[in-house]
Amino acid sequence: MRQLRYAGMMETIRIRREGYALREEHESFYRRFHLLLSTSEAKKGDGISHLVKVLSKRLNLTDAEWQIGHSKIFLKRDLASKLELLAHIRVHAAARVVGRFGRKVARKRASNLLTAWGRLRVHVLRKNRAIAASSKIASTYRMSKTRQGYRVQLNAIVRLQCVGRRAVACEVVRRIRDPYWDTSFKELDVLHKEEIDRMETAVESKDFQLAAAIEKKL
Repeated sequence: MRQLRYAGMMETIRIRREGYALREEHESFYRRFHLLLSTSEAKKGDGISHLVKVLSKRLNLTDAEWQIGHSKIFLKRDLASKLELLAHIRVHAAARVVGRFGRKVARKRASNLLTAWGRLRVHVLRKNRAIAASSKIASTYRMSKTRQGYRVQLNAIVRLQCVGRRAVACEVVRRIRDPYWDTSFKELDVLHKEEIDRMETAVESKDFQLAAAIEKKL
């Protein structure tokens, strides 16, 4: 704060607050705030000058609050905030009016729709009862035929699964009993010689624990 005060920033901020802090082009300002005019006021004139004149009279503003330039309008921050609030209130009020009108139309349409829907519902219920009765008879017959075929297929599938699981179980048991059942004698002889060489190498290197493990495996 001391540095800002010595640099003159605080004075600059005070001057900017007292001056026209916000500047906006005529078209943009009129597009944002022309909705503050009533229908009769909008018919009496057009343009940024008419808008400023009407708002100044309504809000008891002086020329010190804002000024109209060649291409922009200059106004203080407090006034800009007040105009934004008024525009928001005006939009909110208009939305409520539109909402009330929409609800009135919706209620009328809903009442007509409910009446038509009720008549249609009675007709549909009567027709559905007849269709449901015929569908019930047909579905019962189809269910009995389908159930019979399903039972036959289920029994066949269960039988096939039993055979498949039995084959897999036999294969697993065979491998547990004899891991080398599918290995030829020549391949077994090669494996045996390799293990003998590993055991002799372990004995020569005095790794008796590895040699004992290999001998146990042999």
